[in-house]
Amino acid sequence: MMAIAYLKVRTSQRSKNLYLRIERAKHETAPRREGHQSIGEVPMASNVCVLGAGRMGSSIARALLDCGYPTWVWNRTAAKCEPLAALGAKVAPSVRAGIEAAELVIINVLDYAASEALLKRGDVASALAGKAVVQLTSGSPRLAREEARWVEAHGAGYLDGAIMATPDFIGKPETALLYSGSRDVYEKHKPLLFALGGGTSYVGELPGQASALDTALLTQMWGGLFGALQGMAVAEAEGLDLATFRRHLSGFKPVVDAALFDLVDRTNARRFAGDDATLASLGAHYSAFQHLLEACEERGLDAAMPRAMDMIFRQALSLGSMEDDFASLAPLFRNGSPRRAESQSMHSGNTKRTATCSCRGVELVLAGEPRRAYACSCMECQLCTGTAFSYRAIYADSALIGQKGETRSWRRTGSSGQWLEQTFCTTCGSVVFMRAEGLKDALSVSVGCLEDPEFPPPTMLHWPHRKHKWLCLEGVPEAAAS
Repeated sequence: MMAIAYLKVRTSQRSKNLYLRIERAKHETAPRREGHQSIGEVPMASNVCVLGAGRMGSSIARALLDCGYPTWVWNRTAAKCEPLAALGAKVAPSVRAGIEAAELVIINVLDYAASEALLKRGDVASALAGKAVVQLTSGSPRLAREEARWVEAHGAGYLDGAIMATPDFIGKPETALLYSGSRDVYEKHKPLLFALGGGTSYVGELPGQASALDTALLTQMWGGLFGALQGMAVAEAEGLDLATFRRHLSGFKPVVDAALFDLVDRTNARRFAGDDATLASLGAHYSAFQHLLEACEERGLDAAMPRAMDMIFRQALSLGSMEDDFASLAPLFRNGSPRRAESQSMHSGNTKRTATCSCRGVELVLAGEPRRAYACSCMECQLCTGTAFSYRAIYADSALIGQKGETRSWRRTGSSGQWLEQTFCTTCGSVVFMRAEGLKDALSVSVGCLEDPEFPPPTMLHWPHRKHKWLCLEGVPEAAAS
């Protein structure tokens, strides 16, 4: 795959050749260290075969030829090998012949299925013993692991790689290629691998890790590209030209980069609670984010992506505090657990529950399962319930399919600084449900009003530092101090 966003300014072929000559000159004049080989040095018996002569495969073969490596090439359409033959490559008459002629086999074809079709023939598989296979075909970590097991079972070493560049960048000093798998193969053929890109790096010994890192980096790139698309739509809707947007995008980049790396560092250290080093709290982010939702609504722009982001914001706020760091969103992306429950609840309309007040005058009919249940021991919840904590369930507004009885509402400012609105029966005063500023398109139902002893337990206790000392909810995690 190609993470284009990480590529630097293009370098000409002349610059590349000059770079290689300089590196070779350094090698010839520098004191020799035992076991050391510089970029551009060609070891003995380093024949290589490139399977696949498409745009990327041809670029790989040309880079190897430029560095003096004896190179065999094979392609299903033999005519694609002719330009490489003119540069000095030897055209293999078959896949097996190319593998037999080489010490190292580089594969760059359409996909792993095409790679398997080439390798898993009896006459080819038997030729792999003692060879090193470098798989540069795009694929998932699972496919890389499966191919690694098969290749190694046939007596060959295996590396899978991810090319973080377009074909015209192959062989340049700044070009990054990622490798994982056999460290022995990587170390033995490091000079050759670096001939394909000076930014080459070894990711880890588990096959598929290079592909996983490639996907992770591409994900961040796609997030930026989709964000730019949404941003351009907002800018143009408000009469701003894209040249202005681009100019300010460039100026804003250092701030974005700082926030990005801070997010990664905090997630790595599990520092999710807000502190003195927090760049902007979750509440501050969410408050500014509302402007995007408003702009989309006012200008009739597509809001599918902002709505999805809003859901994640609201889940994090319902689990934690407005003062948490933006990194507190990170756990929501692991295992999909919070959103999996929500997704299931949105599609399970068979279950129906009725919430009633003490005098039975008010009824709410709710379809499906709640997004989640939680407990809270903040002082406001203690005063509201007259007990040591509240126990509530969050339902989407769409889950409310029936309501009767006379109610009144009272709005107050919660511990988070946002408003909360309690709705209660005008006769008996039971608080049946609540709404909150940070809980968009949803309501929080008092679980006791459901009269269901089998109701799911709370997934989190909020404001634990205000709980009564005797309170212990077994198996219920406590939120970070708010």
